[in-house]
Amino acid sequence: MPSSTLEMILKVTDKASGELKKIDGGLDGLKTGLQSVGVAMAAVSVATGAAVATWKSVVQPVIDYNKEILDASRATRMTTTDMSRIVQVADDFGIEMGTVTRALELATKNGFAPSVESIAQLADKARSLT
Repeated sequence: MPSSTLEMILKVTDKASGELKKIDGGLDGLKTGLQSVGVAMAAVSVATGAAVATWKSVVQPVIDYNKEILDASRATRMTTTDMSRIVQVADDFGIEMGTVTRALELATKNGFAPSVESIAQLADKARSLT
């Protein structure tokens, strides 16, 4: 038993100091752990940003192109395969997809059923006239 009040205060303070040091050490570990989590979250954020950038530059244009082909094939009553082939050939000659679509829509309205085969036959007929 402590002999004086001062001695008792010193012992309590000493014990409390030891416990506080243990807590402080634990808090340092927690701080280090949280910093590690922060670094990991930053890495995840960078990876997510890279994935979004890749999506926008690679995948989204393909989706947009496919949607345009689908819309054009519906407007011209053609299959998407035929429409895609015709657009690719037209692109080789520098003709834009919108121009091809409008021409095929007009042909459809005038009773011509556009397809790769029917356009090839039309080209053969046109060639024989010259």
